[in-house]
Amino acid sequence: MSTSLEIWDIIKPTPQIIAAIKENYNRLIERQNKAADFLDTVQEQDLYVLEIRLEILEPMAKYIYVLKKWNVVVSDQEIRDGFK
Repeated sequence: MSTSLEIWDIIKPTPQIIAAIKENYNRLIERQNKAADFLDTVQEQDLYVLEIRLEILEPMAKYIYVLKKWNVVVSDQEIRDGFK
């Protein structure tokens, strides 16, 4: 039986790594907000929804998932608005 190790099993969650993940998450929130401002019409939204999902939303979800795996408390407000 083989055991597959995940990134949160391999990397120790140091304060510096957690801070870097939060900073990257905040950058993605900023990109998401700019994209939402840019996409005015439903047609534009439909055209770019896949790109936005792949480049912004999925990485955001992965960052939150890793933080939670490391038992870092993440509030709904932080998920929505970013980390302070």
